[in-house]
Amino acid sequence: MSNEFFMAMVPPTVTHQEKQVRVAGGKPVFYEPPELKAARQKLVAYLGQHVPDEPYHCGVRLITKWCFPRGKHLDGTYRLSKPDTDNLQKLLKDCMTKVGFWDDDALVASEIVEKFWGGSPWDLCPDRQAAMIWLTPQERKALWEEYPEVQEMYEEYNSILPEDDGAWERVAERCHQIREQYQTLQVEVALQDVVWQLECLAKRKRGD
Repeated sequence: MSNEFFMAMVPPTVTHQEKQVRVAGGKPVFYEPPELKAARQKLVAYLGQHVPDEPYHCGVRLITKWCFPRGKHLDGTYRLSKPDTDNLQKLLKDCMTKVGFWDDDALVASEIVEKFWGGSPWDLCPDRQAAMIWLTPQERKALWEEYPEVQEMYEEYNSILPEDDGAWERVAERCHQIREQYQTLQVEVALQDVVWQLECLAKRKRGD
């Protein structure tokens, strides 16, 4: 069984390695800074749209291509700066475990990881229609009329904040439910668009 998908998002540059520590009661306590929490929530929300019907119980080969906005770099060239691929993967696999891709990330027995400088999601995704998250108001309205559950999710969670872990988990679960209900390319586009909108609103409320 294979599960191949593309997430039209700017990859996080903060990684699992950036946990911080404070002393409480004379003992060290590790915690996640707000930037790491936001990166985790972002991945959970996007990954929640692609969770398999049943978690994997066997050995898994995980192939990951991280595509970062290229800026002045040549399109398709390797990114040779941080974040390191091992730290990117640790955060990714933690989030994949959380949303239910497998029983335990120890099942990942083979791994291929690359990180590139690339263009927009339109350039990076082999199926360009699937990467379309920049919708016009008319296109968004049409999708919301066809999939009213997506609009309902937006209206319910448009006051979400980056640090609200529980709310982002509910967003991910709702995305999965809607995706399973319709199983169409159009609903994938609508879900990616609404998650992107919620993420932008959350950052704006925090003043990012």
